[in-house]
Amino acid sequence: MTLTEQKRALRLLMIDRRAALGDSARLAAAQALLATFRREAPFARQGVVSGFWPIKEEIDIRPLMQELAQAGCRLALPVVEGKGQP
Repeated sequence: MTLTEQKRALRLLMIDRRAALGDSARLAAAQALLATFRREAPFARQGVVSGFWPIKEEIDIRPLMQELAQAGCRLALPVVEGKGQP
């Protein structure tokens, strides 16, 4: 199996695992992400932070992004022109 095939297989496995999570596990993951950020304090200055709007089973980083915005960071999100487009 090539590296590309291994990566594709791992991605599909992780999608399946995330799909199996319940609402409480998803909420706990989002809260744990925020708690880790608060504990680790990875940067001390305001800046531009890139994020994403969660779709399907992706972790909901909106609580973290909200805290970053309240701390004075500028948020950058990707622009989606339309379904199936870059």
